[in-house]
Amino acid sequence: MSLKKGNMEKQLFEEQENAFYQRLGRALRLERIGQGLTQSDAGKAANCTFQQIQKYEKGSNKPGEFRVRLLVESLYKKPYDQFLKEYNVYPCRTENQ
Repeated sequence: MSLKKGNMEKQLFEEQENAFYQRLGRALRLERIGQGLTQSDAGKAANCTFQQIQKYEKGSNKPGEFRVRLLVESLYKKPYDQFLKEYNVYPCRTENQ
């Protein structure tokens, strides 16, 4: 029984994590477009390709906090915490956190 419970908890966490990255990607895209920037501009600021920015914005790749901070603070000129609050994007939490 506990194995099933563990699998269900893992699946729930993965679903929450995926939902977080989807919301984060939408927020990054809205901010980029609002600033009048291209994906190439964002890629240069984050030291990655525009294809990588595309994947972040779609939520199919999971950017690390460093890369998100780099985009938000250097390119979008906003404090990281303000960005998360403005777009209502917060990392998922488990019951144990």
